[in-house]
Amino acid sequence: ELPSPKHDPQTNNPRIINDYLEKLIQVPYTLPKLSDSEVETYMTLLFAKRELTTSYPKVIEHFAEFRKKNRYEVFGYADIEKIVEPAEKENLKKSISLVASLSSIIAQGLNGNPRQIKRFLNSFTLRHRLATIAEIPGFQIDVLGKLMILEYSFSNLFTELYTWQSVQQGESKELGELEKLAENEKPEEEIKQKFTGFWGDPQVIHWLKTEPKLSNVDLRDYYWIARDQLLSSMSGGSLIPAHVRSLFRSLVEYKSDAITKGKVTNEVLPLSGSHLVHIYSLLEKELIKNPGEANIHKIYIEMIRQKVPDSVTKYQNAVIKISDHEQIPFSLEPVMTLAAKDNPDMQTVYAKFNPISKIGKRLKPK
Repeated sequence: ELPSPKHDPQTNNPRIINDYLEKLIQVPYTLPKLSDSEVETYMTLLFAKRELTTSYPKVIEHFAEFRKKNRYEVFGYADIEKIVEPAEKENLKKSISLVASLSSIIAQGLNGNPRQIKRFLNSFTLRHRLATIAEIPGFQIDVLGKLMILEYSFSNLFTELYTWQSVQQGESKELGELEKLAENEKPEEEIKQKFTGFWGDPQVIHWLKTEPKLSNVDLRDYYWIARDQLLSSMSGGSLIPAHVRSLFRSLVEYKSDAITKGKVTNEVLPLSGSHLVHIYSLLEKELIKNPGEANIHKIYIEMIRQKVPDSVTKYQNAVIKISDHEQIPFSLEPVMTLAAKDNPDMQTVYAKFNPISKIGKRLKPK
């Protein structure tokens, strides 16, 4: 029987429990993400399990033999078409038609995580059924799938696209321009010159280039199906990778400037676009909930000092959403001043603080 972890009831510090559990697990292991071909195979089998009854055991048996000879190749619809009962074949073909076209961006957007892929397909199936029940004319499942990838991987861009299309009868001119820029020789540079946020991220560019193109599609029905998520922000919670949540907790819990600096340098800066989006989302929620917690502000400030992408804009947006700026510690002024020496863009945040608050008065030009 294992002894109970030491826990300080006064501080209620979860770090004590985390440190204790670290001692129990002596062999660190990170589950490798699935490759594009493995994602396509996994999705094919998931759809087969959902759509097939009498034929499914044959499919699994055939897959076991296939894998012995072709470990690195895709096991797709063409490999199981001949062994599927005619009555079941049509439904499977319809469901599986988007697998090949979207598997690469699902692999990137969901980081090849089987658990997240299964959740994604469950949500996709539910929405597809809702669209069928609603009898939406001309509804395309590949459009639904592609749009959901953006929702899961870059929820802020999904929301921004919603705003664009909502005032343009469902067809966004901005999205059309982004799709054209994505085909250029140096799309990242050109997109970042014209659009803020993560539209220039390599993952998003790959999403923009993948068929079907969405600029000439009326997206209103697809956002209508996803309207619950526009309110509750599904991807902001359940699909955040465990290591991103762990990084966020360590940033918040270890209230040391030296540790924060090291973690931003070694762990935040190397993050891919979607993971960085999740960090910003978690930080913003924490800051709005605890605006008087200096450490949260210092994390943003250190990210700005080290020029983490989009850090200035994200901190500005978070500050604006704080209802009472009197709660913000005025002792942050020297920290911001030092950060501004390494990154002058830090000064653009000053104007976002209420000028009559203590921090606002401290940041006024001398």
